[in-house]
Amino acid sequence: MRFDAYQGSGPPLRRPALDGGEAPVRFAADVTHFGQASPRPRVQSIFAFMPAEPSFEPITRADLKRLARVAAEDREDFFSRHREFAILYRKRLLCTALGGDAALHHLNGVTGVRYFSVWSFYAAHPEAPFPFQRSSSADFGASKFGRAADAPQGYQGRRVELHGRSIAAAPGSNPLEALQRYLKSGATRSARELAHKAVVLIGPEPVLGTQAWPTLALPPVR
Repeated sequence: MRFDAYQGSGPPLRRPALDGGEAPVRFAADVTHFGQASPRPRVQSIFAFMPAEPSFEPITRADLKRLARVAAEDREDFFSRHREFAILYRKRLLCTALGGDAALHHLNGVTGVRYFSVWSFYAAHPEAPFPFQRSSSADFGASKFGRAADAPQGYQGRRVELHGRSIAAAPGSNPLEALQRYLKSGATRSARELAHKAVVLIGPEPVLGTQAWPTLALPPVR
């Protein structure tokens, strides 16, 4: 079960704007609910604003792998429905990361998990940015983390909020360094909000569990 909100308008705009909403990029309305397209304008999940009791169970490497699989399935679902972005971004994925309170909890074991915030980062394409307005939510499934009281109907476990961003990097760049430069720059609201807490890489496999933020060993801005 998935909730997917995304805005758009015709073909991608031919310019290299990144995320954060600073650039006036337009997209045609495209909201999908449970896999069905609807011409409604973009909406934001109300579930993000409802309280939930946190789970204090530890987030293990197996849990991180499970989140990576959820993110991969979400990306394929999006690209299968938006061929224009599949052409531009399917082969430009740099890394996937866990952010927010869940990332902090993975590092310190005491923050607690209300929901998971997972981000896919792509090397920016010169033709168009990845649609930063697009967000979706998926079910983590039955697990030790339980089911939050604010979970959407039909969910068996915690909510996984899924986001995508294109960042200033070339395909094949070191994913850790590219992400740390993005966070260090603080150039967009997303970068600043992510840097306010913690970021842990969950993909690709070789960097699974790597703490990307906070860190003192930051690469130079290029």
